[in-house]
Amino acid sequence: MEYQATLHTDHFQFFVADEQYQTNTATIWTEEALHHQVACGTDLVAVGTVRYGGETRVIVRLDNGNDVCDHVKADDAPWCEITISSGIVALFAPESDYATCPRISVPPGRYSVLVVVENGDKVQDELAVSGNDQYLIIFTRVS
Repeated sequence: MEYQATLHTDHFQFFVADEQYQTNTATIWTEEALHHQVACGTDLVAVGTVRYGGETRVIVRLDNGNDVCDHVKADDAPWCEITISSGIVALFAPESDYATCPRISVPPGRYSVLVVVENGDKVQDELAVSGNDQYLIIFTRVS
């Protein structure tokens, strides 16, 4: 299954989370997370973007575990594990309207989440409101 959305991101980040997430997004960014541009909570992944905000293309893929390696271009590609208890994944930015953000139905469970940034190195202006950068978020169920 693949889901595509254009989010209006802000503050160089967006979130992929269980609809009923409890992770405090204000404290999630550690030094290591900043280095990898991915911060993880128990039920939320914060993805750092190469632009401050504007329209950002996000692709969420529910993977069977066989095709993940096709998308990994570096050994240190950022990934983590989160729990989706509600069966609903929400995609949102810090200042977006959470009530109307895109949502995806998935089987409840624990997921390995891999984040792949595509065309991030081609962004010339980090303040541009649109660009060719896109973010592939691959969910693989682990339990």
